[in-house]
Amino acid sequence: MMCSILELIPEYGNKIKRGEIKKPNEMPNWLSKNGKGEVVYEIQKGLKTHSRWEWKIKTKKWGRMATPSKKEECRQPLLGT
Repeated sequence: MMCSILELIPEYGNKIKRGEIKKPNEMPNWLSKNGKGEVVYEIQKGLKTHSRWEWKIKTKKWGRMATPSKKEECRQPLLGT
């Protein structure tokens, strides 16, 4: 199953699709090639959030964030392709 990579836009509460990967463990490679440091990215596997990634200023590398619980997760429309 393919995983979608979404860019989170907290000001508007939207998500924009930025790419796809085959497995979640490919995310660090995708981020090193395509990631922007000021953006938070989310991996969605099916309709569920798998993980979120942000640029860690202290360590100067990408790291996983705490993923919200399934109870708090709300379905929002995807913008873009």
